[in-house]
Amino acid sequence: MKDHLHNMGWLSDHRVDMINDILVENGVSYDELRNDLLDHVCCLVEEQMDDGRSFQQGLDTALDRFGLNQLKIIQETTLYLINSKLNTMKKTIGIIGLITSLLVILGVLFKILHFPGANIMLVLGITGSALVVFPLLGYLAISSTGSSSETWINLIGYAAGLVISLGVLFKIMHWPFASILLWSGVGLVALVFMPIYTVQAYRLAENKLFALSKSMLIIAGIVVVWGLSNLRVNAHHHADQPTSTTQEMTH
Repeated sequence: MKDHLHNMGWLSDHRVDMINDILVENGVSYDELRNDLLDHVCCLVEEQMDDGRSFQQGLDTALDRFGLNQLKIIQETTLYLINSKLNTMKKTIGIIGLITSLLVILGVLFKILHFPGANIMLVLGITGSALVVFPLLGYLAISSTGSSSETWINLIGYAAGLVISLGVLFKIMHWPFASILLWSGVGLVALVFMPIYTVQAYRLAENKLFALSKSMLIIAGIVVVWGLSNLRVNAHHHADQPTSTTQEMTH
């Protein structure tokens, strides 16, 4: 509310709050639309007061121009346009997400079967996910009309997914800092995203046991990835060390 006072001339806080309450009472619940309407109504009221009319006369004139009975319709139209835009973006993200997912799945299968083109598909799929899908999902989370806490949870999750995707890409291409990116992403999921997500999901869920089990499954997956990575590292380490028999033979 205070951020908009800079655009509202010399109307007092009390009068601005009064106009805001009128908008709320007449069905304008969407914050961004209400703030825009509040700016416009206050400007019209000030113009009327500059012409010598009282605050109440200016307010009545301004509200007549907008039409109190039309405010709810204005909000419904605005939300419809916003949702239409978001739905179009969701479809676009869905198509790109399907393509990149298929590329990654096929790339992994081709890698296992030693078919040509595996690396190309993996690079295209992972790069598309990291540089297109996750940023678009983040923009969608910011543009949505959901709660701010839900928006932040989604943004943290998408950021973690982006970092992990880049880490996998760097690992495939044998570029430096791959491990740093991978474990930074996993750490973001494990230490930031999961605690916030678990608390939020547990607090809001009707079936709290089900919500808790979902979180535990994700945590179990992270632990499995971490454990298998450590086992692989240890296996390579032991493989590189010469056995005592080999040492004796060399002597």
